[in-house]
Amino acid sequence: MKTYLLVHGAWHGAWAWEETKQILEAHGHKVFTIDLPGHGQDNTPIPKITFRGYVDSVRSKLAGIANKTILVGHSLAGAIISQVAEEESDKIESLVFVAAFILNQNESVLDIMKSDDEGSLLPALIFSADQTSATISEETLKSIVYNGGTKDQIEAAAPKLKAQATEPFFANTNTTDANFGRIPKLYIECTLDKILSLNMQRTIERKFHCKTLATLSTGHVPLITAPNQLAEALLMA
Repeated sequence: MKTYLLVHGAWHGAWAWEETKQILEAHGHKVFTIDLPGHGQDNTPIPKITFRGYVDSVRSKLAGIANKTILVGHSLAGAIISQVAEEESDKIESLVFVAAFILNQNESVLDIMKSDDEGSLLPALIFSADQTSATISEETLKSIVYNGGTKDQIEAAAPKLKAQATEPFFANTNTTDANFGRIPKLYIECTLDKILSLNMQRTIERKFHCKTLATLSTGHVPLITAPNQLAEALLMA
C-alpha cells in the first residue's frame, strides 16, 4: 500500500483531485488531499494568503500522516511541495510533479511563466484593481486551462474555482541538495499544455533531474480533463 498526499494548484481545491483519488483508493492505497488557504472549503481572505501559508498548511497535513508519503503537486503546487520537501524530507518517499513548476534559487513561478514563450495564460488573466488576485474568464477556461476537456467537465469545475492570490506567484523557494535534492523526483508531462509548455516542462525536468513518470496527451489540468489517465500514471509512482 502506498500513501499519497495530493496538492492542487492555483484557483482549484482538493475537489479537483476527487476522481483521481477514488481510483487510487480503489487500488488499495491511502490518499489524502488538502484545501490550501483560500481554496475549496477554506475561506482565508486574499490579503492573508501567502506562499509560506501554503507550505505550512501542507506541512501540517503531512504531520498527521503516519507513513512515508508520495507528495504530489500540480502546477503551482510544484513549488509548494519543493519547499515542503526541503523542510520535511524525512517524511517524504518521493515527489511527483504534474505539469508543475520547480524553482531555482531567486526564481518565481511568475518568472518561469514570463520566460515560457509558448505559455498563453499570463496575458489572459483578469487582475483585481489592487493586483492582489486574479481570475479567469469562461473563454480562457475552455481554450487554455481545460483545453481538451468535455463541456460537462468544464461546467462542473468552473463554479468551484476561486480567485487566486497573486503573492504566491512572486515567491521564491529555498532548497538545498542535502534535503530537497536527495528526494526522488518524478514528472508527469502534459503534451498539450498551454500554461506551462511541454518544452518548459522538459527544461524543468532536466534541470532538476526528474524521471519522466508518464507523458499524457492532455492540457494543463488532467485532474479535471483526464483523471483516469492521471491515476494510472500515479499508480506507477
